[in-house]
Amino acid sequence: MRSLGAYIGVLVFFIVLFVFVIFYRESIRGFFVTRGFLKSFFSAPFYYSRVEDLEIENAVLKEMVFLLAQESEVQLDDSFGVSSGVEDGGYKRVGVYSRYPYQDKRSLAIDFGERDGAIVGMPVLAHSRVLLGEIVSVSRTQSEVRTMFDTSWASSVSLRSAVELGQSTQGVLRGGSSPHVELVSSDFSLMEGDVVVNASEEFPLGILVGVVESLEMGSGNFWSQVSLRPVVRIEELQEVLVPLDFP
Repeated sequence: MRSLGAYIGVLVFFIVLFVFVIFYRESIRGFFVTRGFLKSFFSAPFYYSRVEDLEIENAVLKEMVFLLAQESEVQLDDSFGVSSGVEDGGYKRVGVYSRYPYQDKRSLAIDFGERDGAIVGMPVLAHSRVLLGEIVSVSRTQSEVRTMFDTSWASSVSLRSAVELGQSTQGVLRGGSSPHVELVSSDFSLMEGDVVVNASEEFPLGILVGVVESLEMGSGNFWSQVSLRPVVRIEELQEVLVPLDFP
């Protein structure tokens, strides 16, 4: 049999533990709240979502600096900031159909069709200031969207220098699994992280396309290739925006 002293020791331990919990319950609660927050922060979906949002915000801020350097009269909205020719609130938020596990980044189907006013050629945005693609076919309840990851994609873009503020040059965006920009003058100062925005009349002017990921110097008057890093993870999209007031 255990001695009386052992039982008394166990009793004292539980009494001390009880008193500790009573007096430090707020600290204990705070610990578990903080632990839960940190656990969610470092979970993959939350992490990638935050990274994507920060990349978009950073790219838009660079675009704002460019516009301010040009002393342009640009209206800033309350979200990301660059006027794109679409009125505030002039978007239709629609769902994206899943094709898991056969998701093809070149195209996607959205819950937006003839009954909703869908028309072939309508731009489709991943965010209010990020170009994703355009509607290429329409049925009664759905539409097919061709994205910039399609190899047939070609559109005019503007590259904004972070070194020479207010300076820009033109190029041609070529789609594919790794989108890139061609026909960019080698006389123009470019660096990784510079913003690339739309300049094609088919889509809202100035909306983000991506940022410069890498550069390859050509032998002639052009960069041989400017690799583009899109600021959207298409495989994680659940909703997209369709501008209703454009053009």
